[in-house]
Amino acid sequence: MRSRADSTTYESRSGAWRAAWIPALAVLAVLGGAGEARAAVNLEIVDPQLEELAFGADFEAIAAWVGKRLDKVYLPRIANAPDANERARLRARREQEIVLLRNAEVRFDGRQTGFEVSIIANEFGVGTDESMYRYKEGLETHYFFMHQGKLWKYARALSDGPTFAARYTAFQNAFGVPVEVGDEPDGKGGRTIVAATWKSAGFDVRLVNRRTIYGLDLFVIEDREKAVELVALRQQAHKPGLGGVSDSLEDFLLEDPDAYGTPPKPTDDPPPDAKKGKGKTTKTR
Repeated sequence: MRSRADSTTYESRSGAWRAAWIPALAVLAVLGGAGEARAAVNLEIVDPQLEELAFGADFEAIAAWVGKRLDKVYLPRIANAPDANERARLRARREQEIVLLRNAEVRFDGRQTGFEVSIIANEFGVGTDESMYRYKEGLETHYFFMHQGKLWKYARALSDGPTFAARYTAFQNAFGVPVEVGDEPDGKGGRTIVAATWKSAGFDVRLVNRRTIYGLDLFVIEDREKAVELVALRQQAHKPGLGGVSDSLEDFLLEDPDAYGTPPKPTDDPPPDAKKGKGKTTKTR
């Protein structure tokens, strides 16, 4: 863990949030409240490199974080390149990926972005100087949410692997008992956990089952104070933009089939023949 974590500072000016460099593991030292006797959080179940993610920093810190991941791909290829030209080409390609990341910034200013109906649809607001960078790595996608150019939230769409129940258990073993859980009907007359939240001294960590619609789980780390601030700013902005599949639709898709009672039993009577007697009339005298 970087020593710069010791220099993290906060200032409060009329509710405004300011923060210096904040590594994820530094702020996630204890989760689940003071009653949870956990000396440290093991984010290795998601990614060991998360401890180097700098909340409160600008794009350059994100580029450096992504750059380390790119190095794992490009450095071995550069080392094994047959000649200087190929090595130069690979280095240029690595740098180009960072340029593309920067240029692909998504600004949530009211224009359609495509993320209004996506796995992160409810993670951003419109008209509040929010933006996002996205980095796709294999089967998983990293989302870096910014406010006024500073990182305040990180999310990752986790590739399908273990069941959500198994993933939730692994998170609980690493983070402790969550402070909040959400459940839904399991289709068998019972309930199943589909979301959980862990809290630290300043951050919230969430795991959400989004498999019903998107086939993936969503992992989120966010600064709690900034989240509260943005809720107020979004209410003031009064601009539409959040989308995705509504909770009511997901409830319907997960609904217990017995919730509305036992369906009627089929009868042995044949259905009426709509064509039978068609065209016949009854004459009266």
